[in-house]
Amino acid sequence: RHVDALLELENLNAIQWTPGVGQPQGGAACWYDLYKKILAGGKSIMANWVTLDELKPLLDNVGNQGLNIQMDFKSEHEIDESLKIIEAYRMRNLIELTGLDIGIIILYVVILVGVAIWASVSKKEKDGNWFLANKSLGWFAIGLTMWGTNVGPSMLIANASSGFEGGIVAGNFSWYAFPFILLLAFVFAPRYLGAKVMTLPEYMGKRFGNNTRKYIAWYTIVTILISWLGLTLFSGGVFMSQILDMSLYSCIIILVLVSAVFTMAGGLKTIAYTNVFQMLLLIGVSALLAVMAINKIGGIEKVVADTPSSYWNLFQPL
Repeated sequence: RHVDALLELENLNAIQWTPGVGQPQGGAACWYDLYKKILAGGKSIMANWVTLDELKPLLDNVGNQGLNIQMDFKSEHEIDESLKIIEAYRMRNLIELTGLDIGIIILYVVILVGVAIWASVSKKEKDGNWFLANKSLGWFAIGLTMWGTNVGPSMLIANASSGFEGGIVAGNFSWYAFPFILLLAFVFAPRYLGAKVMTLPEYMGKRFGNNTRKYIAWYTIVTILISWLGLTLFSGGVFMSQILDMSLYSCIIILVLVSAVFTMAGGLKTIAYTNVFQMLLLIGVSALLAVMAINKIGGIEKVVADTPSSYWNLFQPL
């Protein structure tokens, strides 16, 4: 009866439940209904003296929203195990997929695999087909492929984080790339085409010798593995593990195998056309996300008014 009276107190935000002498501790199943009643009444609950064995069943039955837990640990191992359980539930709350979400993900995978299969069935009649897609790519596919090589979800997340911390100055990193891209397009690319090479190490080998070719090839492989591929696989593996409830290493292995199959099946052509599909999707979703975010905030005027004035400066003092 006193619980009902406590729930009627408007200024009371939480209730600490301490079982009496001789009663089961706070993680016991007999208290689940009581905890649910308190949570349904709009109050938080603190469960006392929960053991490791009781933690997961408690979270499964009561949930982790509004639930504060005081645990009874007997070793560091129990602390580590409890943190793993709590982290799993925390990430589960961050990503709660509905039927529509699952349907969209399945549709995306089906279309992506379909594009890859379609691009890989072409006949490989020339030696240059694997690296150069038999010179069948148009400017649109080449442009989106080059852009897709440098831009991805991980870069969007990084730019959003940098923009939040420092403002529009974070965009300078991307804008300053244009002079070098133009240099590649109008100075270096014609030389590569004239030399009839398929890779940069091959060009350097023809100009400076085979040792230079090997050095550039190994340098490129190592830098890509460390600075780009490793980060991309890690971020993709984290997201995939949260959705599928699998281990991080398993998800990374799956990503590597799928990418390898796509590449070996059709070479550059498969990569190019899957990039075209994913970049068009990325542009559309990013634009939609930006519009939805601005509307959620209250309009572009609200964004301008609430943003510090220094965030609109392209150049910041050191």
